[in-house]
Amino acid sequence: MSEKVTTVSVAGINVAWTSSDADYEKLQENLEAGGYGSLVIDKKSSWAALSDALHRVFSQRHRRLIRPLGRKVTGYGVYEERIEDDGESLAHIEMVRVKIDSQGHLVFEGENFESIANQTNGAQKQAAMQALTLMYYQEELGKVSHNQVTQLFVKALNSLGGIRLLRRGGMYWLNQDKVEEWCNFFPCVTDAACSPGSIIIHRQNVVMDDDAWKTVSAALHQDINTKLEGIRERVESGTVKDRGLQSLANQASDLHSTIEQYENMFDKVLEELHDAADEASETASLAQIELEASLGV
Repeated sequence: MSEKVTTVSVAGINVAWTSSDADYEKLQENLEAGGYGSLVIDKKSSWAALSDALHRVFSQRHRRLIRPLGRKVTGYGVYEERIEDDGESLAHIEMVRVKIDSQGHLVFEGENFESIANQTNGAQKQAAMQALTLMYYQEELGKVSHNQVTQLFVKALNSLGGIRLLRRGGMYWLNQDKVEEWCNFFPCVTDAACSPGSIIIHRQNVVMDDDAWKTVSAALHQDINTKLEGIRERVESGTVKDRGLQSLANQASDLHSTIEQYENMFDKVLEELHDAADEASETASLAQIELEASLGV
């Protein structure tokens, strides 16, 4: 008896990824060369770079904690956690405070840090700690963080009409006619990983049967409605004025083209989404008219 073969057509892919830090210069070079220069993002902030540098220097040692110094200070304290003599309480001993001054230089402070100079070879220990922290800090400044890499993937997938399948992100559905463009894009990022192979793209082919359509449709409605709700909340907050209201109205109107894109993709009519976009646009426009009337414009 011959085995029955069922032929199916792939309607798209599910995309997920494992993120890691990337080299900024390499990433920028790759994106520019690939024609994706508009997607270039900023380097890691000095705040994040210092945090990552201190973790590289200290956190691998037992009970070392790194905490922000406060909202008004750009810097971190490094603490050693110790168990008190009663065997139950914990004490946190400040080892050093590292700040970034107005010139972008690292400043090392703290009573315990300064007391190191009184130890045997203390000056050398201080100098070694400062030099290692500075070296790692400079390295980290030349990177794009793993969170920024994720933001870059999201930005690219959104531009390709990708649909977020999970409420908190992390997996997107991409229509088949956009797969080639995605496959051209993501090597620009993975090739710039600071640790080769640490940025990984996961791909799963999807057949658009009834169950798959229900999943994608529900995610699409959630995504569009979340964007529209965000627009409505900003309008109703009363904090957006004049041109900002017009911008929000335009954003809501622009969603029509996005909705139409998905209608063409799936050969479906998504009238309720068009209605929601109209409502959000009208809310923003009405708020702008009321504002102008109150100002006598």
